Amino acid sequence: MAGYLILIIDDDPAQHMILGDYLRLAGYEVIHAENGEEGLTLLEARRPDLVLLDVQMPGMDGFQVIEKIRKNAANRNISVLFITALDRQHLKIKGLEQGADDYITKPFDRAELLARINAVLRRSDRSRHLEGVMEGDLADAGLSDLLQSMELSLKTAVIHLKDMDSEIVIRSGELLAARQGGFTGDEALIRMFLLESGYFSIKFNEIPPGITGSPRSLTSVLMNISNEVDEIRDIIRQLGVGDRRLIIADETAEFPELRKVREIMPATFTEIITAMDGDIRENIRLLVAASKKRKLKVERKS
Repeated sequence: MAGYLILIIDDDPAQHMILGDYLRLAGYEVIHAENGEEGLTLLEARRPDLVLLDVQMPGMDGFQVIEKIRKNAANRNISVLFITALDRQHLKIKGLEQGADDYITKPFDRAELLARINAVLRRSDRSRHLEGVMEGDLADAGLSDLLQSMELSLKTAVIHLKDMDSEIVIRSGELLAARQGGFTGDEALIRMFLLESGYFSIKFNEIPPGITGSPRSLTSVLMNISNEVDEIRDIIRQLGVGDRRLIIADETAEFPELRKVREIMPATFTEIITAMDGDIRENIRLLVAASKKRKLKVERKS
C-alpha cells in the first residue's frame, strides 16, 4: 500500500531487519527507532501513519510509549499496532485500552502481519473522513469497523440503526449506552451483532438527555461481545436452521415465551431468539425444545 509511512519502535535489530524487509516489499515507507524516547522524537518529526510498537523494551516500555502518544490529541489519527512475545490476554487488553489499534504476537506470520496492518490503516482512513458520513449501509461499513472508527477518532455521537430499532451512544470515543428494542448494555449489543443488517445514521456531537452511566472502552467491549456472538453463531450453524423462516404451529401454553414473539412471525431463528426476553442461550434451548414438540415449523413458500 504505497504512500503510507510506518515507524518501527523495537530494541531488537533483528526485528527491524525482518519487519523492514516485509514492509518495504509490500510498498510501505519505513523508519526505525531503537527505543521509546527515540521513537517519540521520530514520531513528532515525521508523523507516521502507523507505529509498530514492541511491548518489552528496556527503559521506556511499549505501554509507557503509547500513553505518551495518546496524551497528545494531535496523534489521534496515528495508528498503533503492538508487537508482543507475551500471549497473555490481560496484557493484550491493557494495550488496547491504552489506545492500541491492534496487536500481533511473536513469532508472527508475514501474511497475518500485513493483513492486520492493512486493516488498521483502512479503519484509520475511514475515521479521518467520518465527519462527512451521516448515513450508510451496514453491508458496506460493518458495525465493528464503524465503532472502532468512532473510538479511533474520539467522536461523540449517536448511531441510529433504524432497521434494528437500536442506538449506540458514544462520548469521546467511549461507549456510554446501547439499546436494542427493550434491551440495554451488552445484551443489546449482542443482539445488534447477531442481527447486523440495514442502514445506519450518525448524529455527531449530541448526546440524548437522560443518558447516564460510566463510559467504557469500545475495544474491550467489542472483544467480549465478539467472542459471545461467535459462539452463538456456531451453535446456530450446528443446529442447521440457516435463514429459514419459522412460524408457530399451534397452541403454545407449554412455551409462554413464544407468545411474546408471535407478532414478528414468520421470522428466522436468529430474529426470534433476539426478540425473546432473557439470555440468548436459554432462548436457543427453548426454541429447540419447542421445535422437538412441533410447536414451530418452517414457513411454506407460496
